Amino acid sequence: MTVLTRTPSQLFEPIASKPLTPFESPTPLASLVQRPARIARALLLFLPLAFAAGCAATHVAAATPDPQTTIEAMLLAEQVAWNANDNVTYASLYSDDADFINIRGQIFTGKAAIATVHGQIFAGPFKGSTIKITLRLFKLVATGVAVIDTDQEVTNFAFLPPGITPTSTGSLVTHFKYVALQQPDGSWKFTAGQNTAVLPN
Repeated sequence: MTVLTRTPSQLFEPIASKPLTPFESPTPLASLVQRPARIARALLLFLPLAFAAGCAATHVAAATPDPQTTIEAMLLAEQVAWNANDNVTYASLYSDDADFINIRGQIFTGKAAIATVHGQIFAGPFKGSTIKITLRLFKLVATGVAVIDTDQEVTNFAFLPPGITPTSTGSLVTHFKYVALQQPDGSWKFTAGQNTAVLPN
């Protein structure tokens, strides 16, 4: 038990602080009062930066869609171009050195050749026709390399090329397989395409 030995007059005198050990440091009252203010100022500086960083990350994510989304957009663009009989836009989806095999087994090399042959069929058998393209398979076989298989149905055609038979009355169904490559600028192009007609049952 500790006995207090201070006199009544000493009760109102300040108690001397004990010496600090080498591992202790004083914590002034002013420091304790100012600490919440410093924390608040730090938060005010940090939160706008964190918000800006989050917005930037969202913007980057939105600006770089995944490969399948990009390919689906390309297939839609191809469908729109066919239905508008726009051979130039149709061919623009292919690389300059693309390899293209049509439903008759004819081979065309390069974007320019693809544009030329589609200009011919849009002015001939498929003038005014309507195509519907449905994605059947998407496979990313390597970084920047994708294999795509589609079901395509053409209706409202004037007539069909020699040797081609309608799959059913007024309808030509084909399986069209593509190989797509990502370009140095990050875009995608079809680098190969082969179309196979579905024979009637």
